[in-house]
Amino acid sequence: MAKERKKISQKELQKILKKHKEWLGSGGERGERAYLSGAYLSKANLSEADLRFAKLSFAKFIGTDFSFAKLIGTDLSFAKLIGTDLNGADLSNVNLSGADLNGAKLSGADLKEANLSGVDLKEAKLIGSYLRGTKLVRAHLIGTDLREADLREADLSGADLRNTDLRNVNLSGADLIGANLVGADLSGADLSNTDLSFAKLMKANFSGVELIWLDSRKVYLKDAKIYQADLDNNPNLRPFEDILKIVGDDDSFVESITL
Repeated sequence: MAKERKKISQKELQKILKKHKEWLGSGGERGERAYLSGAYLSKANLSEADLRFAKLSFAKFIGTDFSFAKLIGTDLSFAKLIGTDLNGADLSNVNLSGADLNGAKLSGADLKEANLSGVDLKEAKLIGSYLRGTKLVRAHLIGTDLREADLREADLSGADLRNTDLRNVNLSGADLIGANLVGADLSGADLSNTDLSFAKLMKANFSGVELIWLDSRKVYLKDAKIYQADLDNNPNLRPFEDILKIVGDDDSFVESITL
């Protein structure tokens, strides 16, 4: 039988936050670090709260307001954050491994070097989020909105990005080895030095993307859309054999490719 989570009232929460603030300000000499692991805090108001380095693993925060909160270095591993408002929150170096963020709002959030390995971000909103160097190994990102996000040098190896909105995303230097990008929209994305070895890219949209990085021997691009894509100076693409493999049966794409 699963252990019942401890429900924390707003009054108790304010006391915990006050002690945590004192702990942060005194370098740990006074006050008390916030330990809320396994707690039930759904629908709580934690907007602009300072929870840096707090322990919140396995806690339940469904529908909680964390907008513009400071969560640097916080442990949120395996926490339930379904539908949570994390817009503008500072989540740099946070541990979100195994967390459930299904439907969460993270637009404008700072997730630099955060650990999101195995996280569930299906249909979450991360428009314009800062995710440089973030670990998203085997993360569930089906239908996630990542428009204009900064994912430079992020580790997305084995991630599930089916039907994800990646328009104008910066994926320069990112690791997408073995990632599933079937049906993803990558139009206008920066994929310079991105490793897409063994990735699934069927029916993905690469309109306007520079594809000089692409090695068609290691990825499968059948029926992908590459309208106005730039394949110039790519040594790993042969003009006819590989291009036909990329575009499938639609000859209309061939005319738009720069060779």
